[in-house]
Amino acid sequence: MDNNFNEMQYLLRNKAELQARLNLIPYEGTVEIKSIADKNICIEKE
Repeated sequence: MDNNFNEMQYLLRNKAELQARLNLIPYEGTVEIKSIADKNICIEKE
């Protein structure tokens, strides 16, 4: 049980950090996320 809690806490912190980083990226228009070869790529659309 403790291991699951630690993993969930780690994932939530990681998600919050990534969301904060995304909010700092300046862009105009909308962002499209594509999966290519099992990797996510963020593409800016105007």
